[in-house]
Amino acid sequence: KAGARVAVAAGASEQATAPGVAREEQGLTWKDVAGCDVCMASAPKLVVHFCGGAFASASPKFLYRRFIELLAAEAGAVVVATPYKTGFDHDEAAAEAVGKFDLALGDLEFQGLQKGLPVLGVGHSLGGLVTTLLAARPQPLERLRLGCVVISFNQRPLTDAIPVTLPPPPPEGTEEIAQFFSDSFIEALRQERLQEGLDLVSQVAGSVLESSGQGDGSRFDLGPRTAGLLAQVGPILGDLARGKRGFSPNKAEIASRIKTSFSSPRTLLVQFANDGIDETPWLNGALARLARAAEA
Repeated sequence: KAGARVAVAAGASEQATAPGVAREEQGLTWKDVAGCDVCMASAPKLVVHFCGGAFASASPKFLYRRFIELLAAEAGAVVVATPYKTGFDHDEAAAEAVGKFDLALGDLEFQGLQKGLPVLGVGHSLGGLVTTLLAARPQPLERLRLGCVVISFNQRPLTDAIPVTLPPPPPEGTEEIAQFFSDSFIEALRQERLQEGLDLVSQVAGSVLESSGQGDGSRFDLGPRTAGLLAQVGPILGDLARGKRGFSPNKAEIASRIKTSFSSPRTLLVQFANDGIDETPWLNGALARLARAAEA
């Protein structure tokens, strides 16, 4: 049984300072590979599978660009940032993330990336939970990992994650009405429909910028970057309309998996002092119990 070596960096509330070197001088390149945002160092010696937080995971290059570039440059890594849908089933999110990662890494190796590079999992917030679930899968991952970094882990109840009072689940006998509202939410917030609207806004805003002499309007491009973020709201609202209120797996199930299947030989936990929904101490406790059991 692999014991977990756990470190917690508490109180890290400062923003990282980017090196004063242009991205081109660092030898970094961005690619879209198998639907994933990939940032590559010039001679990578490590592969990082990065999972972003809830909703932000849909557009990692847009919302995590600075962090990903720092990670690729400082670690000499190819960072594969996998989008996944935010929802109530976190096992589904983990399966989607690792499936896209495996496809992207296979494509990169076909394109000439050295095969057999060590793989490190890195996740933030909900992405930290996804990274933890991948490390605790009963079936081993296709690509073995040398460790994982979990930043701001949390799996709080829905009532904490959404700061509004939720309506009660629909009463019995109203399933058809609930399904109607669910389908309506999903259709109204469909990604293709959102992107059409955002593309139109981008065109108008870009024209205004160009006509006023304030910049290149072609760079004002909201559609692809934000449609994926907003489109995730529809299925969430749909699940709420059907009465879903709890995430799965719950903490008891996660703790049980960690106890029986956690396979990461090295684990770094990062906790921010000013994060009010962070639950890193809970994960630290679960991993510490695993480490004690491995030593016994």
